[in-house]
Amino acid sequence: MITLYYGNGICGIEGSNDVKGIQIFYEGQVEIEDNSVDGYELVANDKQIIIFPVNPQLSLNDLFYYTGFFKIKNVVVSNADAIAIPVSIKKMLNTSELLMTNAEDMTTNSEDLKANFTHKRKIYKTLVKNKIIKNLHTSNLGSSLYYQNGSEYTGYYHIHKDNQNCMTGIEHDKNSKDLYFYQGKKLLPTKNTTSIPYVIKNKKTTSRKRITTRTESKSSNRGGY
Repeated sequence: MITLYYGNGICGIEGSNDVKGIQIFYEGQVEIEDNSVDGYELVANDKQIIIFPVNPQLSLNDLFYYTGFFKIKNVVVSNADAIAIPVSIKKMLNTSELLMTNAEDMTTNSEDLKANFTHKRKIYKTLVKNKIIKNLHTSNLGSSLYYQNGSEYTGYYHIHKDNQNCMTGIEHDKNSKDLYFYQGKKLLPTKNTTSIPYVIKNKKTTSRKRITTRTESKSSNRGGY
């Protein structure tokens, strides 16, 4: 079975070569540094983290580093056909704390470790260090982007993760312009407050059946970040 593991400031997934998308529902506030392979992007808010394919060549394995309080509640994993597949959740113990624990204190401290989901320090608002999705192209979209005047835009664009705003250019500079989309006959800004950028939500995907597992086990066989 596929296992999503986390703890000690790292999060990853193992057990399959066909993991192409992950949605993590969690409790806490974290500072996140994307560590996924090329071809994927990560967005997050205070309730969920989504890693989605842009132009993937490889399966997901390493996911991200984190700082702060992070407790996973549920996970949805999908394959290349956008079908959800079973996954278990494994919370890793803090091995450095175990090594420094006296034998006579082990029972008490082990109980404390079970409730310790904080890495390094407390974070007061979830944020992603990697703030821009770069090097996207309209030729890979299932829909169109437009300038404010309604004329269609074709070419490279990028997405700001904090507000999902699509702008012209491979990456952001002073010449970057906001992009829009049509909803019916109404031209709307791509900027929004949801977790998934408009251009990703509107890509053509196959219907999916959700299969989730909420089991959580403990392990101490991985090091920290």
